[in-house]
Amino acid sequence: MNRLKEETSPYLRQHLDNPVDWYPWGKEALEVAKETGKPILLSVGYSACHWCHVMAHESFEDKATAEVMNQNFINIKVDREERPDIDAIYMQAVTSMTGHGGWPMTVFLTPDTKPFYGGTYFPKVARTGMPSFVEILNSVSKSWKEQKQELLERADKITALIKETNSALSSMNVGQPHSNISASASRLAAIRELQLSADPAWGGFGRAPKFPQSMLLEFLLAHLAVSGNVSPIDTSTSDTSPTIDNDDIYSIAKTHLDAMASGGIYDHLGGGFCRYSTDIFWLTPHFEKMLYDNALLTKLYLNAYQLTKKPRYKQVAKECRKYLLRDLYDKDTGGFYSAEDADSQADEKSQAKEGVFYIWSHDEFVETINKHLDERKSENKPELLEQIKNWYGVTEAGNFKEHADDPSTNILFRRLRGDLKRSEEIEAARIALLKKRNERLRPLCDTKILTEWNAMTIQALAEMDFLFSTNFNHNNLDSDNLDESDSNNALGKNQSLAEKAGEFLYENLRKNGRWYRSFSHGINAGSVEAEDNGAENKIAEGENDKNKGGAKHLACASDYAQIILAFISLYSTSGKEIWLKRADETAIEMLELFSDDVVNSNGVDNSNNVEQGAMLFSTGKDSSDILFRPKDVYDNAIPSANSAGAIALMKLGALTGNQKYINKADEILDIYSGFAYQHPLSFGNALYALLLREVGIVQIVICGDEKEVSLYLEEYKKHFIPNAVLAFGEPTDSSNFEENIFNNKEKGKAYICKNFTCLEPADSVEKFKHQLENLS
Repeated sequence: MNRLKEETSPYLRQHLDNPVDWYPWGKEALEVAKETGKPILLSVGYSACHWCHVMAHESFEDKATAEVMNQNFINIKVDREERPDIDAIYMQAVTSMTGHGGWPMTVFLTPDTKPFYGGTYFPKVARTGMPSFVEILNSVSKSWKEQKQELLERADKITALIKETNSALSSMNVGQPHSNISASASRLAAIRELQLSADPAWGGFGRAPKFPQSMLLEFLLAHLAVSGNVSPIDTSTSDTSPTIDNDDIYSIAKTHLDAMASGGIYDHLGGGFCRYSTDIFWLTPHFEKMLYDNALLTKLYLNAYQLTKKPRYKQVAKECRKYLLRDLYDKDTGGFYSAEDADSQADEKSQAKEGVFYIWSHDEFVETINKHLDERKSENKPELLEQIKNWYGVTEAGNFKEHADDPSTNILFRRLRGDLKRSEEIEAARIALLKKRNERLRPLCDTKILTEWNAMTIQALAEMDFLFSTNFNHNNLDSDNLDESDSNNALGKNQSLAEKAGEFLYENLRKNGRWYRSFSHGINAGSVEAEDNGAENKIAEGENDKNKGGAKHLACASDYAQIILAFISLYSTSGKEIWLKRADETAIEMLELFSDDVVNSNGVDNSNNVEQGAMLFSTGKDSSDILFRPKDVYDNAIPSANSAGAIALMKLGALTGNQKYINKADEILDIYSGFAYQHPLSFGNALYALLLREVGIVQIVICGDEKEVSLYLEEYKKHFIPNAVLAFGEPTDSSNFEENIFNNKEKGKAYICKNFTCLEPADSVEKFKHQLENLS
């Protein structure tokens, strides 16, 4: 009996027809494991994972393999995007056992969920030193029957090791009490380490595969913004380390940004980035497209434009936004889907292969362009054809060799790095190619709506729409032209798409004071809004009522941190106080649910001891179905819960005057300062958080009527101030917060403050401009 039929996760439902007796992670599976005494086979993956599909086709769809699995194991499937806490624990175990990790992840557990053996992808047939999956199954089963005690002892040791490692990392000796001098020196030391790792020719850090390092680049851009033209170390100290030329830092960022946006990892027809590049040139991507990547990269290119004013970065940001709204946007809810698969089919009868949707044979490309030029009645067709082929790097030999049946296919890219501005002819050709491509079978879309990833998307869209004073017609999202000007949007007079997404999350993923992580419409059903209130509440509390979907899985600390940041973005771009109130209530809950309230053996509360309990747990104190509560510390593909949480608390503290938030952020960052500076590649967002603390959060408050506020806002938008929080519009209710940021502020003036102490009020836009220019 396959029990995944009751699940709504697209990844889990990909396996519902397997002959494997799959369980979802939960009470039933864990109780059966204890009752039968069988070991657990835990398989973790996600819908857009290429090798997850490969292992599924090879092994999980094979009846003989399934028979071995069903006879000897309790088989559990987990969508890592729904349960990052489970994924984190067992990925740490697999890494400790094998030295590497990845997906699909295959872990063997004792009935009480302790890991004793694991790996990633196992082939159906043994090859290149890799045993077959069935060989692994038989070997583990034999060992469990004949050497169970040894395996139980091994599981205890592995569990103790990963617990100790997790605890040690999140409670390392804190650095010296921070000061601007020591923090500045540490920041430059981290940047020097990044310089040593950077690829000066092609951008990125290290060798292939190359991943977009959005958080490290955000840190470097922020450094450039706050440091001016030089980055001196205070000469009053004995530190004689050399200064860093900011031109070199800018070159690292520029090379990385331009090479990614020119390479095949970027979709030059439809916008958006693929997950990573398999080579150093950013040419050949792993073709899956993830919401979180495109949220982070949209914001990154937006900030790069703000800092440099280079139009190509604005172009990339706006094209990423178009991709998000056209292909990942759920019009029914206002939320955003999780991902698009790397694999797709050429037709209904063919096998899905990686990249099929995106690549072009030379002949198909030429045929499409010739037809397009004929329709336009273009003159000089041969010259135009060659021009368009050259623009997109298309040749008869091709540059994508992964498909043996057609080795001369092309990934579209730009040969001339950074040259992205399309002429009228090139733009017309792009639209024709996109139209032709849209006739193909699209890759599978994972329609889960995840709180954390949607919150990251809200931040990017809110800031972009605010910066460019744009709004979108909610009913015309299929159009390639999504830039409808609306000057009123900057004052929050209309609900932006970012606000609509925020409202959806608040109304559907938060119930009874608790956030949930994942939303699904369900199978064969519409959204939960169509249900009666009783059914909606039942679903929202995590029960899946016959596939009708709704909110599932308790939210993690990372969800809470990103939601706070999203609501701050909505507050600062709409001027509506409701978003600040919601950020505040979410922060209160985050600290209540995820703080490490340590009680020692003598019953003494050590929750305020930085070395014991500063960092946030990944899971809430109401979580009960996991081996232990991990702490999310590293900044990997997305910001960690603790680095994002620290930034959220610093910004919220600056807006509300709540010193408790600032103190908690300081506790977290004191621990980060012990190792983030020494290992910058693993802590991009933590470095950004440390920089914000070093230079301080600046409060910018604009008071006045609509016309006055608009004039100041237009000037504010011309500046990139990464350490600023903005307040305008509706005055806050002083009873809600420790400090009212609008207190004692006069209409018609703009204020620049730090710690609620302000510079002389600017009573003209010119004066405000001068003050903004001197912030760095």
